[in-house]
Formats: sequence, C-alpha cells, structure tokens
Amino acid sequence: MPHSASDGGRRCRVLVVDDNYAWRAMMASRLGEDCDVTQAGNGVEAAAVLQHQAFDVIVSDLDMPGMDGTMLTLGILMGEIPTPASVSPPMLVVTGLDGDQRRVKALSQADNVVAVFKKPLDLEVLHSAVKRVAQGDVDGVRQLADELRSLDDLLESA
Repeated sequence: MPHSASDGGRRCRVLVVDDNYAWRAMMASRLGEDCDVTQAGNGVEAAAVLQHQAFDVIVSDLDMPGMDGTMLTLGILMGEIPTPASVSPPMLVVTGLDGDQRRVKALSQADNVVAVFKKPLDLEVLHSAVKRVAQGDVDGVRQLADELRSLDDLLESA
C-alpha cells in the first residue's frame, strides 16, 4: 500500500471491529497484507483499544452485542470515546442489516463515516476502500459505495 511522505513510509493502521469471528479474521487477513491490523469483537473492545492506539481507518460492523457500530461511531465522533488523535479516524461501516435502512442512512451522514457497505462484501473491494481512505481519497470511496448500492438496488428489483 502506498504511503505518503508525511507518514514516514509507515504501514496504514486499521482497526477491524466485528462480532463474527470468521468475517473479522477474513477482513484482517486481507487487510493485513498491507496494513497493521488490530481486531476487536465489539464496540466495547474497540473503545478500549482506541483509548491507547491511533488508527488511520476503522472498519466496523453495525450490528454487534454490547456496544454496536452506531454507538461506537457516535461515541468517537462526539468525543465520548477518547482517541489519541485530535480528529476521529475515518470509518468504513460494513453491515448485513437490510431492514433498518433509516439507521444505515442516518449513520452514513455522520462526519466520521466515509461509506457504508452491505455484506457480503468482496474483500478486494474492502481492501481498495481502506487503501483509498488511507491515501485521502474519501470522495472516491463514497462514489464506489454509491455505485455498489445502486447495483444492489438494480439486482433486487430485477
């Protein structure tokens, strides 16, 4: 994964948060090829990690026991979950939730959420999105998420 000169050539730091161990392990394995990946099984674990470790990108599931992805996202954004960085890290949300579109739409409007992706998500798409966010291409990732959502809508209406 390319790095900017300002980061001293270090690897991207990613926090992967998901209560499904198999999915979390697959995401971490693919992202770990280019990034330093830390895993958390839910929002509570993620909040504990975030207090002591800075990340370039957070990839989080939405529906988790304890503290879910919505609570994690808003807690970071509102400063209730302290982070070492002065700004909240950009987040990519991955969710299998189909029925709660209002919740997903509201969360996608949060300042720290770059995009919401629907599971199952191709790991190459996720890898590309993380890489692009780490390089500062937030608009490109938002466009990618919109295109995937449109494609899903077309497939569902067919």
